[in-house]
Amino acid sequence: MADMEKRVVSACEDLRATITESVVVVVSHVSPIKTALGWVLGLSAVDAGFRMHLDPASISRVHVGGRGPVLRSFNETIHLASVNRI
Repeated sequence: MADMEKRVVSACEDLRATITESVVVVVSHVSPIKTALGWVLGLSAVDAGFRMHLDPASISRVHVGGRGPVLRSFNETIHLASVNRI
């Protein structure tokens, strides 16, 4: 978990340093997503992991601006409403 947190936080910091006025889509598994959202909120990977629930194929949105990252939305699933379920 600690190694994954280091990689995710490093990737988040790299993205923060290199993107400006861009939309970036990151697709991953639940633990790295929770870790990235924990980075936004100032939580450790362990705290973020146990304090968040993410649905499969959900979308969370982060805005990275001059004051740092801001969580804009969390665990959106409305886009799944039109998916035909078997």
